[in-house]
Amino acid sequence: MTLLRVSRAFTVDYVALPAKEYALLDPSAVTRSDASERTFTVSAGRQKFAFLDVEPVGTIEVSATEDGCVQSLVDARMVNFGSERSGAVVEAVNASLRDLRLRNAVTATSGSDGEGDAIKCRIDVRGEFTEGVFARAGGSMNAIVGFSLRAVMPWFLTRLAEDYAKWARDEPRTSAMEKANLATVAAKILAGSRGKLPEGVRECEIVDSV
Repeated sequence: MTLLRVSRAFTVDYVALPAKEYALLDPSAVTRSDASERTFTVSAGRQKFAFLDVEPVGTIEVSATEDGCVQSLVDARMVNFGSERSGAVVEAVNASLRDLRLRNAVTATSGSDGEGDAIKCRIDVRGEFTEGVFARAGGSMNAIVGFSLRAVMPWFLTRLAEDYAKWARDEPRTSAMEKANLATVAAKILAGSRGKLPEGVRECEIVDSV
């Protein structure tokens, strides 16, 4: 869970923005759903690592809450561009991804230390993982998920901070997307890169959910 310190009083107006106004995402990687304004599909671009040549794709649903929104991963899969040999591995990964459930609750909150308002992101990850490659990971899944989140969140929160600042000043928000290339970010993460959390962000303790 992370806290991003903000200054505008009507924080809830920002965190409750509908999916169509998610300016911090790479527009070239986002496809809006025709069936629902609350749903969009995000591609991490074509990625090559080890002997795999794949495109990670996820479908996100955004639901408004009283003090923010909830972003839920409703589908995740790898699209195979490689050989038949790699196709079997990709299918095993997809078998596990079908069990993956990820929920990011974004809320506006008053700082407990009296320093003002904050945007809080709480990410819950769960899954039975009875099939595919994740089924064999056992207890190491927590470490894998933890590494992934610590790699992704600095990039996400940096984009969030830039986008929020522009929104709060009523400035055009399209320029916040210039560096938001999901394919490039995904490639760095796969190479083992870890980003740095932006100023004003505090990481909270990770806890197991029952």
